Amino acid sequence: MYEPMNLQDAILHEIMEEKVPVDLFLEGGFQIGGIIVSYDSFVIALISTGKQHMIYKHSIISIAPIRPLKAATPK
Repeated sequence: MYEPMNLQDAILHEIMEEKVPVDLFLEGGFQIGGIIVSYDSFVIALISTGKQHMIYKHSIISIAPIRPLKAATPK
């Protein structure tokens, strides 16, 4: 049976597949920009300035892609 993808997964999938640069805003006022290369239920893998970072999702306040996404556009 077909199960629709939840909004979080749809947005992360589009960002990753289309290599859309993002800024991640983290707890404590930190910000990091880069390309998401992988994700699961708990972490996001991000390439930033040539380094790979594993960022726990619970520490992310918001994700800002550099352009609007199809997955986040109301139908």
